[in-house]
Amino acid sequence: MHNGYATFIATVRKYLAQEQPLEDAIRNAVTDCINAGVLAEFLEQHSTEVLNMLTQEWNTQTYGEVRFSEGMQEGMELGAEQRSLDSARLMIAAKIPLEQIASFTLLPLDKLHELSKSTSAEDTENKAGRQ
Repeated sequence: MHNGYATFIATVRKYLAQEQPLEDAIRNAVTDCINAGVLAEFLEQHSTEVLNMLTQEWNTQTYGEVRFSEGMQEGMELGAEQRSLDSARLMIAAKIPLEQIASFTLLPLDKLHELSKSTSAEDTENKAGRQ
């Protein structure tokens, strides 16, 4: 039975690789396997349950993969933005003109003006704390 299941899943994947919709791929795999005598009796008796179970399983897996991919993309974007902000802070401290910083970091000028003000305020607080 295990070998038959592997054959059935491979057949579903073959149809998915041909860009068939999931339900069509499962239905075609059921038909192919029944015709080939692979899990034939089981699939004849339980094809609806198999369709429902695999559709649910594949949709859950696909959702998880998409969510993971979106999370990775979001994390990379946040990391890139943080790197740009960190670089901008260093350039502001080095007295590089904001227009140049904007061209290097691709951060908008209004954001750099805010950052410049907060960086200046932090510098003032740090100097006052050392005295």
